Amino acid sequence: MNEAVVTIKLSDNEIGLLINSLGMLESAVVPCVDNGKWKVPYETLKKDLKEIQVKVIEKRREHEIKENMR
Repeated sequence: MNEAVVTIKLSDNEIGLLINSLGMLESAVVPCVDNGKWKVPYETLKKDLKEIQVKVIEKRREHEIKENMR
């Protein structure tokens, strides 16, 4: 598959909102729809966003530590 890569700027709050929204979507019960396989892309996106959120938090902490050492 030929996929494009794009850059999207989001705030910390927007990332959190997306993660929460995807969690609600995952909890939706849709009968007789491909045994829940439709959820896989959303679960993957949620996992990726959580990893990004953790990296942002780590970078912010590193920056704060460097600033406090000055």
